[in-house]
This record gives sequence, structure tokens and C-alpha cells, in this order.
Amino acid sequence: MLNDTKHLSVQSFQRNQGLLEALNNFLIYLKLKSKGLDSKFKAEKIEEAKATILLFLKQLNDVVSEDNNMEAPSTRLLGLDTRFKSLVSQFNEAKGKKRRFKSVLFRQNPTPVIQMLNKDEIGSSKELIDSLTELGNLIEDHLSTDTREVIGDI
Repeated sequence: MLNDTKHLSVQSFQRNQGLLEALNNFLIYLKLKSKGLDSKFKAEKIEEAKATILLFLKQLNDVVSEDNNMEAPSTRLLGLDTRFKSLVSQFNEAKGKKRRFKSVLFRQNPTPVIQMLNKDEIGSSKELIDSLTELGNLIEDHLSTDTREVIGDI
């Protein structure tokens, strides 16, 4: 039987794998669109990927948004599982790593990226592509921690 830490790591691993798959599919779509090429993805698959990304960004935004400054950050983190808290901490740390994380997502917060994704016609905005690429990098970093927790150091 899994202990609580491993169980949360397994859940986090699965959640992050799904998010990473959605990010990769959506990024392929956006990059091909920016080159004027057809991605051959079904519209449903793109909408599903977009919905997954939006849900995650909204959850992240609820915790990290500067608009929530009435609450102490620690209050906003109550009730979150420890792995999501860790991801939020990594996101906040990444905002300080301006050489690696340069996109609007990390210069500000998730709100501008959510707004770009909510547009009726999503363009192939370099800013959106950069933000989602950097988010994918952050998720991959977080995923490696979950992987080590689940299967150990090999």
C-alpha cells in the first residue's frame, strides 16, 4: 500500500502528465498555425487541450494572482494538496528567474495567458507560445520530482 506522500506524488504525476500532454498538443497546433500549416489535429482534441490548460491556469491564478492580495499567500494555500503547493512555490520561484522564464506568464501572472486562450479566435501569438512553452518546462521540472518520489533514484 502506498503511503500518503507517494499517493499524492502518483496523483500529481498523473495530473502533470495530462497537463503536459495537453500543452504539447496545443503548442504543436499553435506553432504549425503560425507557419500557416494544418496541424491535422481534430478540433475536439485542440478544444480538450485548451480546456485542460485553462482549468489549470485558473486554479493557479486563484492561488498566485496579485489580485488576491487581501489574503495572505499562506491562507490561499490552505486546502491544497502538498504537491500542488510545491508547484505553486516553484511557479513563484520561477518568476524570479528572469533569464530562464521571460514570458508574460512569469513576468505577471496567469491572467493575460487566460485572456489570450479565451479569445474566440486564438492567434499564433508568440507571447502565448512562449508562455505555454515555459509552463511546460516548469511542469517537466515538477514532474521529475514526482517521478523520483514514485520510483526512486535509479
